[in-house]
Amino acid sequence: MGPSSAIYFCGPIADVGKPAKGGYQARNLRTIEALRSRDFEVHTLPYAQPTASRTRKLIEYATGFSVLAWKMGGCKKKSIVHITGLRRIFLYPEIVLAYLAKRRKCRVIYDIRDGLGLDAVRLERSAIYRYFFARLLNSVDLVMVQGDGQVPFVESFTGSTPVLIPNQIDLSSIPTRTYPSTPVAPAIAYAGALKPEKGLSTMLDAVEILNRQGFAVDVRIAGTGDEKFVESLRSRYSHLAITWLGPQTAESVLDLFTTSHFFLFPTWWPGEGQSNALTEAMACGCVPIVSDHGFNAATVGNCGAVLDLNQEPGDYAEAVKRIWETGQWITLSEQSAQRVREHYSSVAVIDHLTEQYAALERRIE
Repeated sequence: MGPSSAIYFCGPIADVGKPAKGGYQARNLRTIEALRSRDFEVHTLPYAQPTASRTRKLIEYATGFSVLAWKMGGCKKKSIVHITGLRRIFLYPEIVLAYLAKRRKCRVIYDIRDGLGLDAVRLERSAIYRYFFARLLNSVDLVMVQGDGQVPFVESFTGSTPVLIPNQIDLSSIPTRTYPSTPVAPAIAYAGALKPEKGLSTMLDAVEILNRQGFAVDVRIAGTGDEKFVESLRSRYSHLAITWLGPQTAESVLDLFTTSHFFLFPTWWPGEGQSNALTEAMACGCVPIVSDHGFNAATVGNCGAVLDLNQEPGDYAEAVKRIWETGQWITLSEQSAQRVREHYSSVAVIDHLTEQYAALERRIE
């Protein structure tokens, strides 16, 4: 498909040059920038980004979707509309957006970015919700997913196989990593949403255990979250060597990962899929030690440690110590970066994405 075809990218999208509020925003902005670098005409239709109380958020989201509906009604005919859905309560306005795009004779993609949260559609949501979810998937021209584990689920609603488009990273933006010959104290990095479900307490408990064993580590944490939760962590672990960096730009996060040694990720967040932060950390040479949740195991492969979801902080501490003291760290660091180059590079993923756009454009014609 040539750059004459307009693409409307709709969903959570980070503002250029500002810290992203979660993986959805970061991934979407990265994809948009990659497409524009290839001279595609890309228009953004971002979801609202409310920060106020729950009631105020609902009002701002409702207003935001009203504006999106008006803009969708004015998009170019026979263009491609790429919706990265949030589902949940957003499912119903997303159905409206897809309907309005179809009224403009556009081809519509519904892109499912989360992971295990899909189970909630089948197990927790009402029959009415499941009905409309099925209607949405069957009304669009193409369904995309980010992991193999989502394929059977989507097939159960549509009877057809969705297209696999994993999260990607622009390797040209990765800083150069050096491997000093003189051993230094290892640094553990985390970047992302600061919420209990991401396993931050487990990570810091593991660091506490390492300290008691005389194994010194530095911890660097970037991101934002609920102020009360973050303050409780700062108070509970004030005796540890932790640098709280707050929100960071994408470039600063990559610098953080390139100067750190491990990425600990004991997440149990229900919506976990292929974590952007995990992929970025591996690309920068951080050795991942993660829970077997979402698409963590598929992303990590044999480049680090994947622990059962119910394992304790001591297991994470033992993995860090074992990898560092046995001299495996450099090998695993190099393997992590190589795995991202082979499977999650922006070039390969965007090539595949544009092939799907081209196929849809031929259907428009």
